[in-house]
Amino acid sequence: MKLSDFRGIFKNNKIKLINKENPVGDYWVFDFEIPGGLTWTPGEHGLFSFPDKKITGKKSRSFSIASTPDEGVIKIGTKIIDKPSDFKDKLRAMNPGDHLKLRGPFGWFKLPKTKSKLLFLAGGIGITPIRALYKQIDSEKSEFETELFFVSDSHIFMNELESWGSSNTAFIESRDNFYRKLDEHLASSSRADYFYISGNPKLINQVTENLKKAGVKKSQIINDPFLGY
Repeated sequence: MKLSDFRGIFKNNKIKLINKENPVGDYWVFDFEIPGGLTWTPGEHGLFSFPDKKITGKKSRSFSIASTPDEGVIKIGTKIIDKPSDFKDKLRAMNPGDHLKLRGPFGWFKLPKTKSKLLFLAGGIGITPIRALYKQIDSEKSEFETELFFVSDSHIFMNELESWGSSNTAFIESRDNFYRKLDEHLASSSRADYFYISGNPKLINQVTENLKKAGVKKSQIINDPFLGY
């Protein structure tokens, strides 16, 4: 994490909704127009708020950008249950042409500069920044070796991830199986050089603890905690 990772925090833009969909389970995906001049590095996130609506409770939310700039949209994903917060209720009710305010993007969840072996570990909607990184690797034909362990009750972006990640993707429904897969990887002779963890704080803390016990250095662990998403 470097100071330059936060440079985008000073960017403020109004973004217009193009499309929304509910592809699987409680997961929703929203596509917004990219304002002129705005760009970002895949893996970054932003702070989103409503410019013209009164919100009860938390006024803004942090969402990772699930798309790359060359896809032509700002894509975000979130889980919206039957009785959500006021923010998510209004988010779900948005129609094409409606606007949000975006501060950012910024962040540190980015690909390394040199060719490396990467293991991505995602829980639930934590897959969103990883989708962007997989898209970047695919578009740039980068020589990264990648593997994905994705645990969730419903797997959003499954078809894209399978296409971009070849056969090295594991879509897992149980936490026990997820940690079993991780233990098998850590016991192998071909460990990853870097471990990217994205999900709720409980998952990140548990995975980080397991990695450190197995001798993985702090510098090899990159995480993206989803706090109150």
